[in-house]
Amino acid sequence: MNIEIDCVTCQVNQIIRTILVSKADNWIDITSKAFQIITKYLGQGTNVIPAFITSEIQRLINTELKCDPYKKIRADSNIIADRILRDLEYKRGKLTIKEYCLLSAVSNAFDFAVIETMDECKEKIWKSWKSFNMGFLKDDFEVFNDLLNTKKSLLYFTDNAGEIVFDKALIGAIKENFDINIKVVINKNPILNDATLEEIVALGFKDVVDEIIGIEPEFVGIDLNGIHKYLKDYFTEDSFIVSKGMANYECFHGADINIPIIAILLTKCNPIAKSIGVPCLDAPVLIWLNPN
Repeated sequence: MNIEIDCVTCQVNQIIRTILVSKADNWIDITSKAFQIITKYLGQGTNVIPAFITSEIQRLINTELKCDPYKKIRADSNIIADRILRDLEYKRGKLTIKEYCLLSAVSNAFDFAVIETMDECKEKIWKSWKSFNMGFLKDDFEVFNDLLNTKKSLLYFTDNAGEIVFDKALIGAIKENFDINIKVVINKNPILNDATLEEIVALGFKDVVDEIIGIEPEFVGIDLNGIHKYLKDYFTEDSFIVSKGMANYECFHGADINIPIIAILLTKCNPIAKSIGVPCLDAPVLIWLNPN
């Protein structure tokens, strides 16, 4: 998915938010270098994926700060997500796979590149969850279900901390109901509030998946034609992909991949909503990205 003018505003807000979270004294120097990255990519025209800009900027900021500014936020997100999940399962009982998919999409609100406080995050999740009975605004769940029945392997590309708790619940439900090999793809090292390899191991993912694929260098999304092209070795005829979140959507949308891609996310910006064809109302969607 190519860059639009709204994406530039988002990049600038992410820079400011990360610097504020880190309380960096050298913020002028960092901001100047980050803006140079934006300028470099904009010089290439509109044929740029926004996630590529975000990734380079956030790697720069982490290097300049010599720290992980979102470490506590990620830890708090996982704790809060676990409480929300336990509360929902206590009130509703065991959910169906489609309900876990919906919850996984709603939990995409754990995004501190977009929101500012944990309270705002919790409010956003509960607000989205209240529309639970309305379901997905775009719904290709039947395709997803067919793939679970017919494919032998699922590659699950993760997104943010917090929502990873709900992803684990979804993956666990799939494992209980389908005979399918599940591999989870995740950053080895921190970037923004994306979940990390260390964190999902601590959350017990090894109990519900067959393999964890740690990728590096860290990236907001995925670079399948560049630094992460080795992942294509996992794209076999008997496999399919689940792409979680907006950054992965940006990278998988329009990509030349010959296995099915199911995207699960919450639409949190106008360019993504327009691309999918839904109002920008934090809409939960589950869509088949490459039906042709």
